[in-house]
Formats: sequence, structure tokens, C-alpha cells
Amino acid sequence: HDKQQCDALIYAASRGHEAVIQLLLSSGANIKAADQNGCTALMHAVQRRHQKAAKILLSAAKKHSLKRDRKGTSPDVLQMAVQQELIDLVKELLESGVEVNAVDKDNRTALMAAVATGSKRSVDLLLTNGANTMIQDKNGNTALMLAAVLGNAKIVDVLAKDRASLDIKNANGHTALMLAAAGEELNEDLQTIRNTLKDLVDQSAQKVGPADPLFDETETVVEGSAAKTGDESAMVKGKREDLMDSTKTVLTDNSAPEEIVETLVAAGASLESMDGNRRTALFLAAQSGDAEVVKILVGSGAKIDMMDSENKTILAAVKAAGHTEVEKILIATSLQEKAAQTSSREI
Repeated sequence: HDKQQCDALIYAASRGHEAVIQLLLSSGANIKAADQNGCTALMHAVQRRHQKAAKILLSAAKKHSLKRDRKGTSPDVLQMAVQQELIDLVKELLESGVEVNAVDKDNRTALMAAVATGSKRSVDLLLTNGANTMIQDKNGNTALMLAAVLGNAKIVDVLAKDRASLDIKNANGHTALMLAAAGEELNEDLQTIRNTLKDLVDQSAQKVGPADPLFDETETVVEGSAAKTGDESAMVKGKREDLMDSTKTVLTDNSAPEEIVETLVAAGASLESMDGNRRTALFLAAQSGDAEVVKILVGSGAKIDMMDSENKTILAAVKAAGHTEVEKILIATSLQEKAAQTSSREI
């Protein structure tokens, strides 16, 4: 009987049957019960974007039932609400005491999910409630690094205000500025982050699974309740497709790299930080042939006379790559610096 109640509660939550949810809860259905994937009724309601149903379930749940260990393996309700961009529900979850810095199995936070969706409102809300910008995922990437690769200048600007996270390095020794400046020079890093961004947007749909995991499309949960069949299935499918379309937009509709670099430099990102191959952001930008980014970096005082771990100078690397425009910029800057030094000595 208990299992039937729990199954019915999860089903009702996944379909947004608010009256049925209230009936089952009043009959003693276990709010903490989960399906075979470890997903509760609340998680199903959130994933299907049934915000009213989710609020009913949330109000019925005690605070401790929503909290979890930082290394919990089940999907976090807060992260799912952020992924679905349910701002009002995110507010209620935070007010109820949900841990804002809870991490999933890949050490990713709700803040990272907010960055992936491109929702500045979610980012602002999480930061206001104590979201930690210094947490790194399993690859060592921070929310700021994700935002830099995503190319969302507004979110980068907000996150960069926490200067402590500016010069954190990921597992490959790269900072947010390096990732923004490098173009495709750091292809492996960039692909890893792009995969993370996509996964963060659609992982809740993958985890919870089909819209009706327990019953046939035509089955009624409680006699007399409204049976929602093929029309709702199409609606749920449509919402999921809309979310996937928004994922594509988020991952492609970006600010120009130079705008991200300017934002990070203005926030105080280190121009001299080096990766494991002793390459700075300028070195990487020059190697990639991005003349606009190179102009910004040298104009901000980035050193040109740097050598990598193979004792190759920036200018030598640029010549070898055939980036003529960047080569001209570096030579002109070098000549200006020498002229300035000569003038200074004469004075």
C-alpha cells in the first residue's frame, strides 16, 4: 500500500495533478520516497516545470528532507529548479534552507547550472544567497570559467566581482582569462567545458526519464480526477524540446571573445599567470591568431618578452603559425616599448 501511494505521488507530481498530490499527502504518502533513479516526487514536478505542484510538495517537505551531504549522488532539487529556470521556486527552495552550494556527483553546483542556462537572474539570486564562486568541478573548472567559455559577458562581469575566483586554475593549469583569450588553442579544455555546459542544461531531463514512467498514457490515478493523456504528453515533450532549443541558443549566442577578455582584465585578472607550458593569456591569444584580443592584452600591459617551456618566444610562435597581423602588432608594440625605455634613460 505504501509503495502504491509513493508511486501514485510520483506519477501525480510528474503530471502536475495538484489535487491528487494534496489528496495523497493528506493520506500519508511519503514525501521523501524516490523512484528507481533516486528521484522524488518534488524532483519530478520540478523537471516537468509543474511549478504549482512543486510548491505544494515543497511546503509539505521538512527542511531536513531537502538538504543533503555536499557529496550526495542524487540530483539536487535546487540545481534542477535552476536548470528549468523556475526563479520563484528557486527562491522558495533557498528560503526553505536548501544548501546553495550543494554539489552533484561531478562536483557541480547550482551556480554552474545557472551559468549554463545563461540566466543572469538565477546567477544574481544564487550569489545573493551565498553561492561560492570558488568551487571547482571534477575538471577544476569554476562557474567563471564556464561563463568565460560560454561567452556571456554580463554573467562574467557579475562573477568576476569576486576577485578571489579570477585567477583560479583548472586541472590543466588554465585561468578564466586564458580560456577566454585562447580561441581554439586550448581545444581540449574548451570541448570539456562545452560538454559540461550542455550537460548541465539537459541532465535533469535525462535523470528523471520519460514523462510517464509508472503508468500508461490513458490511466487515471484517482477515480474522478482529470486524466491527462496524449495532449499533455505532447505538451511535456514540447517543453523539453523548447529547453533543448534554448540549450543550443545558450551555447552559440555569445559575446565576442574580446568583450569577455576586456571584462576579465578590467576586473583584475592576472596578465602574467602561466599554464604548465609557461604560456600566458597573451601567448595563447597570439598563438591562436586573435588580433583583437592581442591588442587588448598588450594595451593592458601584458608582457611580450615571454618564453614558453620550450624557450620559444611569443613572436617566434606567431611567426611559425603564420599570423601576420598579430606579428605586426607585437613588433609595433615592442618597438614602442624600446623607444619609451630609451626616452626614459635620456631623461
